[in-house]
Amino acid sequence: MSSERPAANGVAAQAGAAMIDLENKLHVFLQRGLIRRPPTNWQVAQGSLAMARTVIAVKPDDRARYHGSVFGSPWLRTPVLVVYTLGGHLRIGAGIRARERQLRTHLLGVIHHGQPVFDLQLVQTFEQGLERLLHHLDAVDRGQTWMRRLERRVVDAIVPDGAQYRERLRRYVERAAKFDYDDGVPPGVRPEFSTFVRFMNHCAEAYPARSRDEHVWVLVRRLAKLFIARRLPPASCVEELPVASIGAGGGDGGGAGAGAGSGSP
Repeated sequence: MSSERPAANGVAAQAGAAMIDLENKLHVFLQRGLIRRPPTNWQVAQGSLAMARTVIAVKPDDRARYHGSVFGSPWLRTPVLVVYTLGGHLRIGAGIRARERQLRTHLLGVIHHGQPVFDLQLVQTFEQGLERLLHHLDAVDRGQTWMRRLERRVVDAIVPDGAQYRERLRRYVERAAKFDYDDGVPPGVRPEFSTFVRFMNHCAEAYPARSRDEHVWVLVRRLAKLFIARRLPPASCVEELPVASIGAGGGDGGGAGAGAGSGSP
């Protein structure tokens, strides 16, 4: 008996480690009343499944947005992004498990039209995350070390007019630091998937708090409705969804952040 208890406790500890303390993770938004109450991990998992079909749809203007870059073709760009984002480019979901570095590389290496609100709000869940993102942008532009110079060469080979894109991104980050976000919803994206804050509020309200609160057949029907439909929803973004995008969250038809923004792989 005594030999079984440590094993059981170990399993429980591993299960607990797989869960995220969302109240702590979302503190910055809860404090300002932007998120009304934290969802549970189960609710976020359900929302991530609902978002998945939108995340993996590719925007039809993908070729035009990357036209002129060395890695303009998705066949060339995708493997480079997979390495650059440390695998985050291949992960789909809400982005709550994304590492801060994966979010930064996603923002630099994937073209976003307009303010990438979902991804920037994910960065804000890290204390002083936006400040570090600004510092990283400066370090890349100035080539402060050989690593940053190499990173700049990689990013500029992916993103046409990389310096101008990073300058726009810098302005968006500065606005986000003041909680000043674009309020629009990208074409083809459901409003509840358009920003991380909206997504968290949607998850807290739309799904049962615990798996045992929902009959298994209700869950099966919802999954069937999501993945057996004949047509995908209108094209949104793969790459801009936070990384969009990573873990139980975030990406680009592979991507780091997965929210529904406006980009593709």
